Amino acid sequence: MKAFHHKQPFDPAGNVHASSVTRTMKGQSLDTWDMFTRESLQNSWDARDRTSNEDGVTFAIDFNELGPEQVDTLRYEVFDDDVVGLEGLSRALDSGEIKLLSVSDSGTHGLRGPSIASAVTKDSSAPRDFDAFVRNIGRSDTKTLQGGTYGFGKGVFFIVSQVSTILIYTRTVDENSDPVHRFIAMANSNDFAIDDTLYTGRHWWGIQKRGQSGNNQTEYADPFTGEQADRLAQKLGLDTYFTEERPTGTCVAVLQPDFEDVDKKLRDVAKSLTRWAWPHMVRFEDHMDPIEFHVRKNGEEIGIPLPQSDPVVKHFVEAYRAALNISHSQQNTWKSDYRHRTTHIWAQRPKKELGRLAVVNLREVVKEDRTVLDKEIEHEIALLRNPRMVVEYWRGPRNMSGTPYCGVFIADDNADPVFARSEPAAHHEWNHESIQNDHELLERFWGSQAKANPVKILKTKMRELLKDSNVAGRVSGNEKHYQALTQLSSRLGSIVANALGGNDAKVPAKVSRSESSARPKVGRKPRAGYKLASMFREAKETYAVFQVNFAIPNEFLPLTAAVSPYIATDRGTIKHSDAESMGIEFPEVQGWSTGEVPPVSLADLAYSDNELKVDQSEHEIFVVVRQPVDTAAGISIDFPRSEED
Repeated sequence: MKAFHHKQPFDPAGNVHASSVTRTMKGQSLDTWDMFTRESLQNSWDARDRTSNEDGVTFAIDFNELGPEQVDTLRYEVFDDDVVGLEGLSRALDSGEIKLLSVSDSGTHGLRGPSIASAVTKDSSAPRDFDAFVRNIGRSDTKTLQGGTYGFGKGVFFIVSQVSTILIYTRTVDENSDPVHRFIAMANSNDFAIDDTLYTGRHWWGIQKRGQSGNNQTEYADPFTGEQADRLAQKLGLDTYFTEERPTGTCVAVLQPDFEDVDKKLRDVAKSLTRWAWPHMVRFEDHMDPIEFHVRKNGEEIGIPLPQSDPVVKHFVEAYRAALNISHSQQNTWKSDYRHRTTHIWAQRPKKELGRLAVVNLREVVKEDRTVLDKEIEHEIALLRNPRMVVEYWRGPRNMSGTPYCGVFIADDNADPVFARSEPAAHHEWNHESIQNDHELLERFWGSQAKANPVKILKTKMRELLKDSNVAGRVSGNEKHYQALTQLSSRLGSIVANALGGNDAKVPAKVSRSESSARPKVGRKPRAGYKLASMFREAKETYAVFQVNFAIPNEFLPLTAAVSPYIATDRGTIKHSDAESMGIEFPEVQGWSTGEVPPVSLADLAYSDNELKVDQSEHEIFVVVRQPVDTAAGISIDFPRSEED
């Protein structure tokens, strides 16, 4: 059946400019290709088959260069050589060089429901995915909330196309729940005029139909269906991911994607998947369908970075796991274990749960060039709600010890609609101002006429909790004095440690002195390098945490290492014997921790004496020293057993 090009004219009563769809998305602060990845994955996740949690979803992004026969299929069978109003598309078809960027999902429902926007279904709650994506602009407030809230996200598909044109192929069910395969092409461009008619810039190519809505008769393009739809999809390579196990789904293909360096852009897209969708790559929640991700160029797989292999995403993953296991008894107070601080965040007036927060301390600030997150991670919280995609990496406050951290906040199910409504069209932040006048939404959430803003309350509560490093979750009035002491101690420790030109003090041991580096290399004799890693406060006491790295030749193993604290001053060091005679309180070793991150509580310590048995050639530990008021503590390491050898 011959293709029909429907160019939407402006109605005398008015209509919507096609460019309004793309303009909304272009106005977002998020990177265009991040928007593309997020929106396409969000659509696929919302369309997943929820009858089972085990059948899974395939999500794939493919770049392909079409051959001459495929270009002819596109030009003559899909567009019928009629692309008036789209000069860019006309030039591309004339060139004979067409590229497709296809986003495919299977194991999903596909674009269900009627193919026309005016159809009235028996069940008003029945799905209308096809006309929502292909026909309509915007979204009804009566539509069940899933991932999106605006209905403008599809505009990003046209933004990333140099010719503002896409192809859509879906295997799904119609408004009567009968199986149907559909294929349609559409474009959203600038408005244009032909003779005396002004057109909106919206285009469709399919089967010519006429319909009536009320007293109005209109001409439109309905999708190709059945064998004709399948044949076009097969010729253009849009049916790759349908299988017996995953027979339904959708492929959206962008014509002439706006790529300069294809290989780099596909790697960026692969990184973007990890950046925003890593919760779907680790699957800690059984009720979530597993997603099988692919990024390919002309059939060749592009590697998608693994969350656990990234220097900082792996810590967000740990925080996510911890957040899922928080006890409901915790409310606005920290509970600390070996690696995490966790709590449930509640609003108090009215009393209502907002979600769960888990935090992991980092050894150091992670620069943007070391992580797929493409931003410096110093004290960021990944904000998540039900779709389990990262909304944003929200920057929290610096805590009192200055220790870098990262964490995860998961919105409570009842609060999810509130946070969703606070998001802009790109869904990349929670903005409390977006809902401050939405009284109906707030009343539904609170169950009363309260006007308190949950998003504003959440960020205030998180700032209060994150400022404090102690497990009680209370912020002290002496915060500024504590921060000043921490900074002074750190600087004095650094000055003393670097007095001999390195990053750390040399070890005063008879066996061997430390190298100047905090991470010495294994040589002929035992070495230890160390530096001040962080500080924390507990029960009104201040504790310094030192990172110690051992480099021990195998012939010396096992070996006993002993730590000796001292007071650092600008004129040198004060030892324990001198401090006693001067009547000065002296630092005390509290114990050791062999964890991957600096301890934040005495409860994190695995050993409580001054000595540790080292049985590995290269070994890292943390030693915690109680630091008296108005002092700066330092440490030295020696190997007393070696003196006997």
